[in-house]
Amino acid sequence: MTKSLVTGGAGFIGAHVVNHLLRQKHEVVVIDDLSGGFEDYVNPAATFLKGSITV
Repeated sequence: MTKSLVTGGAGFIGAHVVNHLLRQKHEVVVIDDLSGGFEDYVNPAATFLKGSITV
């Protein structure tokens, strides 16, 4: 299984990217600091980590 990391995956576009990757059978990890997104947007099939890659 392919593993994918999506930064900003709790935003509008990122959530759509996550859903597409999940449909393609990827294992998806989402990192988002929720400054512009919402945790509710993240597909529950993905692993969600609240945080930032810039810190």
